[in-house]
Amino acid sequence: ATLSSLLPIAMGIGAASWNSPTFEPIGFAAALVSTTSQAGLNVVSKRVMRKTGIRGAEAQRAMVFVALGIGLAMTGANRIGGMMGEYDTAGPNDDDDTVAEELQRQRRQSPTTTLHSATASHPPLWLTCLAVLAYHTEYILSFSFVSLVEPITYGTCDALRRLLIIVVGNRMFRGDRFSKTNLGGILMALVGALMYSITSAGGGGGRGLLPLAKPRSI
Repeated sequence: ATLSSLLPIAMGIGAASWNSPTFEPIGFAAALVSTTSQAGLNVVSKRVMRKTGIRGAEAQRAMVFVALGIGLAMTGANRIGGMMGEYDTAGPNDDDDTVAEELQRQRRQSPTTTLHSATASHPPLWLTCLAVLAYHTEYILSFSFVSLVEPITYGTCDALRRLLIIVVGNRMFRGDRFSKTNLGGILMALVGALMYSITSAGGGGGRGLLPLAKPRSI
């Protein structure tokens, strides 16, 4: 019963964010990969925390080091791929002057792209620092919370957080008014959350889940 209550939550969030009758297979596949990876991260994080005893800021630092290694590897691979692509385009007998002339010719043919590149600006420094601080704080709290509950409970709370982002973001950025489908989705997700809370409190979702860590005696 507990697992079945997750279905209206997922369907409700999808309906709450629905604003177009089109369907993009690539976007849908990317969303599935993202949610599956997030669920896997929750389960793996829980198990690693139990084995190592780390949580909160320590778990955040461990994830940052892992992400840094992956980011450096991907950056190096992209850099090598870009250099090989430039070599294949220019050819082994073309010199740097020929490549520079070709780039200048392409820029003259697309003045709008050049203008956009020249006028584009980065966000203010204070906004960038605030975003970094918010991201860091979010994951510290996330790792602290996931160590106290089951991964499925954490995932449910994260889904409701996304629903809150949809509602608050729509109001903050003055988006279009919610349609009946959107309002129905919000209500469906809230009802699903209530069902999950009732069934999990009654012990309906204990089978097949990771056991809670026993409290330490003082």
